[in-house]
Formats: sequence, structure tokens, C-alpha cells
Amino acid sequence: MKATFIVLASLALAASAEAATIITTNTPTGNVTPQAGSSYVSLVNSSGLSATVSTGMDTASALAVTQLGTAATADTYVTGSTGGGTDYFVAGGTVPVLTFTLGGIYDNIDSIILWNYVNLQNTTTQFSLSFFSDALATTQIGSTITGLSATADLTNAQQIFFGGGGTVDFDGVQAIQMALTDNSGGNRVGLGEVRFSQQAVPEPSRLVLLGLASIGLIWRRRR
Repeated sequence: MKATFIVLASLALAASAEAATIITTNTPTGNVTPQAGSSYVSLVNSSGLSATVSTGMDTASALAVTQLGTAATADTYVTGSTGGGTDYFVAGGTVPVLTFTLGGIYDNIDSIILWNYVNLQNTTTQFSLSFFSDALATTQIGSTITGLSATADLTNAQQIFFGGGGTVDFDGVQAIQMALTDNSGGNRVGLGEVRFSQQAVPEPSRLVLLGLASIGLIWRRRR
């Protein structure tokens, strides 16, 4: 019984050692020109954040990073105005589609992490995501995930899983498209920063070695 407990504990430690990590993408492109003062690069360069969020950083540490900016456009991406206080989408504003290239091939992508736009009325509240196996975003993997929701939190990072609680992930991804489909009702729509999270899986060789070590431990205690 004790030996079984040791095996289970060892497997748990192996799983915990393989924590989810951050993917920082290349500068995205888009179909809606940013308002003067904002930019596409601001979505991925950690400007306006309390710390740099880079590729390989563990997800828990990234989620502890806050957004510091108070300006409506600096260190963010935001569309131009549709005029007056009119709702951007009600007024027929073009749905912004942001294309992020990952700079490599990634597996087990299971969530998006975002810091919302710093002006309450213009925060993104709904979006969709599409995944592609090529950097040009021409060959889609699976179906577009629609109806994903973000809160109008102006300071903290939000982690939004695909499917129920992280049960869906994507493999062989080189590009991701994000369409901003609703906002809080203002005449613009924007975001502060965007990252993606990769759920790590222990390497097969590591699991084999761990299993052999555990069997050896059981055999030794039974001698």
C-alpha cells in the first residue's frame, strides 16, 4: 500500500513539474487599422504591464502580471471611432480580425490569456478564435470557436479556456486568428495584451523512466 502511494506521488510530482507555459506571438496583423496612438505590436510587447510576459513563462506567473496603463490608446490596440457615443457594432463597425503567428509549431494550446482595453466602454466582451497549421493562416485546424467571453476588467489578466475547463486543446498550430465580435457598448473596441497558454505533457521517455524506477522501488521493498 505504501509503495503504491509512493508511485502515485511520484506521478503527481512529474505532472506538476510540467506546468502550463506562455506563448508570446509575433506582432499580429489585422484588417482594421489601429487608432493613432495605439498599435498591433502593443498587443505582444508587454508595454503597459507590470512585468514582461514572455514565451516559456509559467502561466500562473503571467496571470499575476497586471495592466498599469490609464490612457485610452497608449500601450494597447484599439480601433478608430464610429463617431459620437454610438456602439461600434451597432453602427456597423468592421469586425476586427487579428492574426497572430506563433513563430513555430505548438501543441496542446488550451487557453488564451488577455488583458482587456483600459477604457471601460470599449473593452472586448466577446470574440472567436480560429487555429491554423501554417503561418499564413490558410489551412484551418478544426472549427472556429465562437462566443468566447471576456470581462471588462481593466487591470487583471484573464485566462479563457477552449471548451469546458480546458478539455479542448490544439496541436500543430502555427497561427491563430482572433475576431473581436462585441464590446461594452462604446464607439471603439480594443485589447491591452494577448498571450496563449500551452499545457505541457510529460515526455514518453520520462514517463517510462519514472515507471521503471517505481517498479524497482516496489520490488526492493518486497524483498
